[in-house]
Amino acid sequence: MSELTWYNLAMTSDTTPVPLVASASNVFSGLSAWKAFNGTMANADDCWLATKSAIPYLQLDFGKQTKVQAFRMKTRLNNEANSPNAFTISGSNDENANFTILHSVTGKNDWVNNTYFNIELSTPVNYRYYRMHMTAFNGTNAYVGIGLFEFGCYPPPPPVNKTLLSKDNKVYSTNIINIWHDTKMTSNTTPAPYVASASSTQSTTYAPWKAFDGVIAPLDNQSSWSATATLRNGWLQLDYGRKVTTNKVEITILEFTTSPKDFQILGSDDNNKWDIILDVKNEVWLQTGSNESKTYNFKKDVSYRYYRINIDTVSTPNKQPMITELKFGYDRKELMEIPSVTVQSFDKYGKFDFANLDLDMDIFTYVLPSTIKEKQLTKKPLSIGFD
Repeated sequence: MSELTWYNLAMTSDTTPVPLVASASNVFSGLSAWKAFNGTMANADDCWLATKSAIPYLQLDFGKQTKVQAFRMKTRLNNEANSPNAFTISGSNDENANFTILHSVTGKNDWVNNTYFNIELSTPVNYRYYRMHMTAFNGTNAYVGIGLFEFGCYPPPPPVNKTLLSKDNKVYSTNIINIWHDTKMTSNTTPAPYVASASSTQSTTYAPWKAFDGVIAPLDNQSSWSATATLRNGWLQLDYGRKVTTNKVEITILEFTTSPKDFQILGSDDNNKWDIILDVKNEVWLQTGSNESKTYNFKKDVSYRYYRINIDTVSTPNKQPMITELKFGYDRKELMEIPSVTVQSFDKYGKFDFANLDLDMDIFTYVLPSTIKEKQLTKKPLSIGFD
């Protein structure tokens, strides 16, 4: 029998690449369904996460009937307590009805961090929709997560229309990551494990969590954090509950008078010793309108549990600091040189669509030949030149 091969889905949203569509019963804190089908698990937020109380399911629509004989999955990175204990995998050609149970699992309490759990069917099936439906869970955590979910078949999946880049007899691909760690908080301690705090607060109307709720409304200061009105400086902080890797921050102000002029972005692992990540002096904001946003890139990637903005002065001397939204993110723009043009290199590193080729790449890497199983193409591959 030929080797079991896995579909390389490489999803970048719930609806890309076309015709794939990822969906779920519910999504917690912006950790969407597609993240279980993106082929990566860079950190604990690179996953699909849902609340257990909703009897959750995770689903992929291939856009057409697709042959599958095996499934493999990983639970959320470093979070075995977020794992399912009992679940079924079903298939259907009708999204809303007639799901056929293909495999059932019960008593699955031995998940291993960053390790695949494999399921292979005795015969292949051919459905458009595949769904993982969970009915029991491990641990007392309120959430369940899947870091990776992949589909395999015999023989190898049919070829997909992927592209590599070519210039001067060399072959390249890109790896572009651009994420924001959205928190969508509803109080200073929800959703767990996030905790928002500040040096002072004008009132509960201007609580610290208001700067992490994802809401931006013109001149709606009730969705902003405010220090006590008599103070002219202060800090605002978020505890992620675990280390989070970042290299950028976006600050959205309410309006000019309360905007931060001199401030630092700080990071800490213990809420005691703080490292300066970014130091900004004499920042200039628009004096008209509201909710201006600015993004600041760090000099390097950092990873901390606690992040804080420390505001020394605001734009108008007789005003207190206010922040409408504060969020941290991570981006990476990598150009990779591919050692050879093979079926496997197209499958592993090819893209359905090369977007953002006008961006300056941060990192250049070379893929070692040993990481690609060689099977030379018998026809000229599709490639495009670039300058």
